[in-house]
Amino acid sequence: MAGNLTTDFIEFLSEHKDEITKYFVYPYLILAVVVYLVFGSVRSFNYRAISSSVPQKVLLITAHPDDECMFMAPVVLSLVREGHLVSVLCLTTGNYYGLGEQRKGELLRSCELLGVGRQQVKVEDNSLYPDDPSVTWDEEAVSDRLRSTIYTIQPNAVITFDSSGISGHINHKAVHSALLSLCEQGIMPQYSRVFCLNSVNILRKYVSILDLPLSYVVSRNIYVSSPLAVLRSWRAMFAHRSQLTWFRILYLVFSRYMLINTLTEMYRYLKIPLVPCLHTTWSYLTQANGNRTKLTQTRANGYRTDLTQTQAKGYRTELAQRQANGNRTEPTQTQATGYRTERTQTQVNGYRTKLMQTQANVYKTELTQKQANGYITELTQKQANVYRPELTQTKANVYRTELNQTQANGDRTELTKTKAKGYRTKLTQTQVNGYRTKLMQTQANVYKTELMQTQDNEYRTELTQTQVNGDRTELTDTSQWEQD
Repeated sequence: MAGNLTTDFIEFLSEHKDEITKYFVYPYLILAVVVYLVFGSVRSFNYRAISSSVPQKVLLITAHPDDECMFMAPVVLSLVREGHLVSVLCLTTGNYYGLGEQRKGELLRSCELLGVGRQQVKVEDNSLYPDDPSVTWDEEAVSDRLRSTIYTIQPNAVITFDSSGISGHINHKAVHSALLSLCEQGIMPQYSRVFCLNSVNILRKYVSILDLPLSYVVSRNIYVSSPLAVLRSWRAMFAHRSQLTWFRILYLVFSRYMLINTLTEMYRYLKIPLVPCLHTTWSYLTQANGNRTKLTQTRANGYRTDLTQTQAKGYRTELAQRQANGNRTEPTQTQATGYRTERTQTQVNGYRTKLMQTQANVYKTELTQKQANGYITELTQKQANVYRPELTQTKANVYRTELNQTQANGDRTELTKTKAKGYRTKLTQTQVNGYRTKLMQTQANVYKTELMQTQDNEYRTELTQTQVNGDRTELTDTSQWEQD
């Protein structure tokens, strides 16, 4: 029967595919694009958001590093942009393949890219809830850890997985079960609202923007990332380099969780879905209140005493301080008056004593100054009378010394001038003698040169004449010999 229905449905689609494409597919595509352009193209958009305009603290609880950017990036980016303080609690280091320390560093880097500071990130590594899909987590241990963290941070909102765990991962489901257990047992603080990230079927999960119109219709709390926010989510995912595989890259492109997050509030202490009927809802609430009152006092006290010692001390200190302040303002009028009178009298006496001492010191100072001035004046006068003759004698001696020095300088100047004239005369005579000597030497050298030149010329002339005469004689003798 089921096979026949499937066959008939496929045949119907084949016969009317053109009509379906024309009247359903194309309009839906256009609607999805328009909705995204209106609500998400400029900035991240949240509808019926979990937060108000007042900055609040939000705690994000995940099971593994990379859950914060693979599944919850739109809500994280939106809350950070609105100015809320977002904290992340990751229950494992992702050590399934022995990469725990590396993945922890990748988580811190990814959270920084999403706008969550390193000091706001807490990473657990407990053998009771390890990163292993084949191990069932200890729900009580996980609940205790969540309770401790929630009472420490005191968030206004807590966000985690729903019962399907988005991807069906057993660790994701365990986180939801532990948090739900806290709600059912009445342990969650009244100021903390709990929200679950909605899981969708595989068709909606991988149609990206096409799931936007349907999400707006069926969800009470929706967060949509702008294109820039989507790129930021991708950067955060690329910080998990050890997890980048080809199918995760395809996930980044097609998954609606990179673009859209829808949340459903987990009604505190109730394991029931949202019921539209007010009467039915009221019945569930009444029943839940009855169940809560049946909790044993011992169990409730046990959970209350599990508060961290630091918080308890802080609360007690603050309470004691307030009580002390109140007690201080409530003493009897008599005691207060007596104490004030006694203290005031003591202060007045002390003030008077200090004032009198100060005045006495000032008077002594002024008197001492006057006496000192009188003594100095008298001493100066006496010293002046004694030192004036000595000073005059000293000045006279100085004047004489200066006069003698001046005269001596004058004598030295005249003597120097006389010596200089004599030296100049001697120097001039010596220079003239030297010049004359050089001149005479030069003239003698020139005369010698001319004389030697004249003698040389005469010698050459005589020699030439002798040779000429000799040649003539020889020539004459030769001619006579030829004639003979």
